[in-house]
Amino acid sequence: MQKKTDMKKYLLILSTLLLTLTNGHSQTPFQVIDFETIAPNLTIDTSLIGNIWQIGIPNKTFFNQAYSIPNVIVTDTVNYYPINNHSDFTIVINNPFWFGNGGGSPSTMSFWSKYDTDLGKDGGYIDVSYNGGSTWANVIQDSIMFDTTFTFENNPFLPGTINFYSDTNTILNGTPAFSGNSGGWVYSEIYWVFCMAIKKSLPDSVMFRFHFVSDSIQNNKEGWMIDNISFTSGACIGGVNENNLPSSFSICPNPFYSETTIQTNKIIKDATLTVYNSIGQQVKQIRNISGQTFTLHRDNLQSGLYFLQLTQENKIIATEKLVISD
Repeated sequence: MQKKTDMKKYLLILSTLLLTLTNGHSQTPFQVIDFETIAPNLTIDTSLIGNIWQIGIPNKTFFNQAYSIPNVIVTDTVNYYPINNHSDFTIVINNPFWFGNGGGSPSTMSFWSKYDTDLGKDGGYIDVSYNGGSTWANVIQDSIMFDTTFTFENNPFLPGTINFYSDTNTILNGTPAFSGNSGGWVYSEIYWVFCMAIKKSLPDSVMFRFHFVSDSIQNNKEGWMIDNISFTSGACIGGVNENNLPSSFSICPNPFYSETTIQTNKIIKDATLTVYNSIGQQVKQIRNISGQTFTLHRDNLQSGLYFLQLTQENKIIATEKLVISD
């Protein structure tokens, strides 16, 4: 019970950070699927012969533990993935509360995953459909809602991806996908533009289909394992900084390996920098910061996405995102 309470607290912190970080684009939690409880809108397609997606406790060499213990969704909890396999599961968001029709939309999808496949041959990818499954598009090639021609002024968050595959990361038949070995848990995120000002006709539902495919060569690899699939809803406000934060800062380099320099646009005094990981847990804090330039050391932080929050006199004065790489 305590763990579930803590997780809800972390998700609340994360949603608050995302709200502050996004200039003109407010976000609130829409759904989190952690596989500890049944998600009625998630379906494993049993009509596919040999579908290997399973929900349970992973028990392999690399896939040895869930991101949030105990359960994940994984291409078999015990065995290597077989040859000539095509497996999928689908998440359906019915009657989403679209912006422009009285609320927000699931404009961000994120998850934690591990993958272990034959690089460039086998792997996993995600399709999206807005017409009940009649037609599908790879999420990074979605021309309906993922509008790469539109960005908010000075907004690095829309549209875009974090730790996602691209058109150059392909597997069978040139399909963009996650492939190879992730090296550990990886946080991945993708943003859509769901705004009435940009899209005049919006669908009644969204379907996400997670595929895993393999070729005819047996390689004794573990496949794809996913945990904490999260959707957030957003409302576009046309480039207005609704938080009116009094300050901002730059980070260079970003991503960084061992240390990075943070420079504020205004002189600060006795400020505090707090670092949160991608699920909203506080992992580092620096107090009594004064001036305009200071150094952030990595210390024991793992590689991945982080959110920074700068406070002064108990008020948030600036926020930013940060990536640590190996």
